Amino acid sequence: MKDLGVTETKESTKRTFAGNLRQNLGVYYSLKTSLVTRVFVIPENLSRFQLAEVAQLQQQQCECQASMTDDIRRVALEHRKAICCNENEMSWPPEPSQLTEDGINLPNEVRVFLATLLTGSPKYPEEEPCSSKVQRLVNSFGHNMVFGVTGGRKKPPKHILLPYAVKTLTNNVELIQILNRCGHGVAYSQIEELNTALCLQKMAMNPENAVPLPDNIKPYRSTSLAWDNIDRLEETLLGRGTSHRVNGIAIQGRQFGPNLPPTQATPQ
Repeated sequence: MKDLGVTETKESTKRTFAGNLRQNLGVYYSLKTSLVTRVFVIPENLSRFQLAEVAQLQQQQCECQASMTDDIRRVALEHRKAICCNENEMSWPPEPSQLTEDGINLPNEVRVFLATLLTGSPKYPEEEPCSSKVQRLVNSFGHNMVFGVTGGRKKPPKHILLPYAVKTLTNNVELIQILNRCGHGVAYSQIEELNTALCLQKMAMNPENAVPLPDNIKPYRSTSLAWDNIDRLEETLLGRGTSHRVNGIAIQGRQFGPNLPPTQATPQ
C-alpha cells in the first residue's frame, strides 16, 4: 500500500484486509511485538509437522546463503592479499618492455578466477587453454583489479597506454579524467608528469650543456635548422593545463665518403 502512495492506514482498513486474507487464503496468525505487528498466513491443509519442515528448510537456505557469502568474502581477501604481495613494480618512467600486454605479471589466483568467471569452465589452465579474446579480457580486468586494490600506486600497462591513446586520438582532457574516475587509467596530470620524466631522462643521457641530437646527424656538415612552436591544444574546460612543445628539424645534404668522428665537448 505504501508503493501505491498510501501513507496512513486506518485500523478498520487493516481489520478488513486481515479478514479478507483469512477468508480467501486460510488461517492467519498475528504476532505482536513492541515494535511491529506481523501477520502470518497459514494454509489450512498444512499440518504442524509440515509447517515445521518448511520452516527448517527456509532456515537451511538462509544458512547456506550466509555460508556462500562468507566464502565470497574469503576469496576476495585472498585475491587482495595476492595482489598486494606481488613484488613486480614498474620503474618511473617505465621502460618500453614494461608497457607490453604482460608487463605486469598478474597473480595466478587472479588469472584463474577471471578465466573461470568468463568461461564458466573449471579446467583452466591445466586442461583447457583460453582463447585470445578471453586472455585479453583477463588481462584487462586483472589490470583494473591491480589498479583499484592498490589505489593507483601500482600502474599496469593498460592504465598508462589507454589515456595516451585517448589523448592522441581526441586531445580531450575531460575524457581522460572520466576514465580516471572510473578506474580505467591514470589522471591527466600523471601523463604530463610522465612526459616530463621522459624528457629529463633523455637529457640526462647527454653530457652537460650538450644538445641531444639524433644518431643520423653527422658533424662537420652544412646543416639547416628549422624550429616552430607546435602546441597540442588539448580541450580543457578552463583552457588551462595544456601542453606546449617546440619542434625542430635538422636538414643535412647526403655525403658519400668517410665520416669524421665527433669531437669531445670541452667543459665551459
